[in-house]
Amino acid sequence: MPSSRALRAKALLALQHLGFSLTPVSTSADPASTIGAAECQAMRQLLLLTQAEAGEWLSTPPVSERAWQYWEAGKRSVPADVAASLRAACDLRRESIEQAQRAIEAASGILHVGVWYAKAADWKWTLRPPGLPWKMHNSVVAHLAGQGAAKLVGFDEAAYAAWSEALPKINAARELARHGEWARSVLVGSTAGPVAPAGVTP
Repeated sequence: MPSSRALRAKALLALQHLGFSLTPVSTSADPASTIGAAECQAMRQLLLLTQAEAGEWLSTPPVSERAWQYWEAGKRSVPADVAASLRAACDLRRESIEQAQRAIEAASGILHVGVWYAKAADWKWTLRPPGLPWKMHNSVVAHLAGQGAAKLVGFDEAAYAAWSEALPKINAARELARHGEWARSVLVGSTAGPVAPAGVTP
């Protein structure tokens, strides 16, 4: 059996082959509390946030889009609290994906359908205010679709209104599940086999 050193060397070579530049960096700061300009941009984009949205939803108090642009351009250091918010949001995204994947694996043979909310006006139909959960939902279902674990249906206000018109009113906790039912009817028709909603919203 290969030694741990040999396995580590093999892993490093594989990562380098994928284009990772791996150089030890010594720093006096806690690496978990700081991020660089490129990380700031990459993590924001992973969450599908614009710079303005990130400034509003990931900073307390909110900051301007210009401030976020300075951080991503490396003109100013990313504040520790903003770095922590970005990391926490990315951790929540990862946990949501893992939760969704476990649910998908436990329900083999069922087609999983996610709803894609392209605009804030679409998300309002979930009875929730626009904010980080909207973009988090989209980021999670996009990941699942990219893996082939779920099919996506873009939310259509008029189609959903017509489909749900005769249904009883429900609360926000149940509304996302109903959107999944609507997406199922759009994708495979009401007579298809079992389909489960794939969206995971924190």
